[in-house]
Formats: sequence, C-alpha cells, structure tokens
Amino acid sequence: MKEKFTPKVGDILKDCYSYVAVVEANDNDFMLQRLELIDPNSHPGTYVDLDYINEFYEPVSLKPDFRDAKVGEKAFSIMEGMIEISDIKENATYPIVGEMINYDHDGYFSVKNDHPILFNSWQQAEAYFMDLFRRIREGEENINE
Repeated sequence: MKEKFTPKVGDILKDCYSYVAVVEANDNDFMLQRLELIDPNSHPGTYVDLDYINEFYEPVSLKPDFRDAKVGEKAFSIMEGMIEISDIKENATYPIVGEMINYDHDGYFSVKNDHPILFNSWQQAEAYFMDLFRRIREGEENINE
C-alpha cells in the first residue's frame, strides 16, 4: 500500500498520463494544473480532494537524474531528440554518452546552464518547461533553481 501524502502549492505530481502542478490548496481541496502544451487560460485547473490525489497521483521531481542510468536506456535531449544512452564513462565529469553529446548525472552538458537539456523522458522535459513557463507567468522571482 502506498504511503499517503499531503501536497503543498508548488509540488509536482504525476499520474499514469501526465504531470500536474498543485496551484492552490484549501483545507482538503487542491487545484491541479496539467503541465503540458495547452493554453493555460482555456484550462485553468481542476479541483480534487486529498483522497483522490492519494489514489491517483504520486509526488515527483522534474529534475532529471541519471545516477542509475544504464547503457541502452532511452532519454530525451533538447539538442538531440530521443536518444539511447550509448555509454557511461566512470569517473568522468560528463559520464552519460548520448549520440553526439556527453551529459552529467543531472542532465547538463559542458558548462552548467540554467536548466538541464537531457531528461529521463519527453514527458518529463515537457512538464519541466511548462512548469517553468507557469512560474514565469505567475511572476515568481527565482525561476533558475
């Protein structure tokens, strides 16, 4: 049985279809906004209760993590598209080898940019940037986390 949790505003959750951001929380009601390429004005969000969240969602991070990556796994690169990890170089600064670019365990390449470019899936990449755009639109000051 999965452990129950209570999300807070700003948390990212995932069900079997999509990623959502918790954009409002009032007592036992939470407004979830899907993180995908849709017009946020036409789909402002959906209110659900805590029981529904615990039944269908799990908390997740939008930050890529390749610490346990294996050769042959698929990933999505902003620069290369869908790739297969072709090699993992032990003790290297950029150990994850894509088709033409090497990445670090957090999805960055070369110098640390403000945002990663290699993600565990296309859906994670889409949700990461939709959440970033949502935070920019809402005027949050520190968007380079």
